Amino acid sequence: MWVSGFDRCEIHGAKVKVTKDHNCGYHVFGKPHHARMHTPDGKGVDPVDAKFSGLELTPNGTSCDTCEYYVAKTKDKGDCKVVQAGGKLAVVEAMGCCARWEKKSEMRKGAARSFSV
Repeated sequence: MWVSGFDRCEIHGAKVKVTKDHNCGYHVFGKPHHARMHTPDGKGVDPVDAKFSGLELTPNGTSCDTCEYYVAKTKDKGDCKVVQAGGKLAVVEAMGCCARWEKKSEMRKGAARSFSV
């Protein structure tokens, strides 16, 4: 639900800026969008209030590129070791985020549990 290049997430309203220093309790699997699906006339996806989703500013951020399970492939994209699609590692954007995020330094051996979509 990440809107690539706009610091926005489709889950939240069009005026809610979401940066790598934000985190919320939602994860919606899918490819990043290049434009918002929600439009001012109310058509498209209805946004969730930021308080309801738990959107919060998190020191040092929780973007995929700061997660224990992220493996960079390019400057902007990489593989996620715990999210799979069709039995393969999911490709995610470096600036994406999800509820499965774990700080790299807190990773414990054998703690990773993958889930498929």
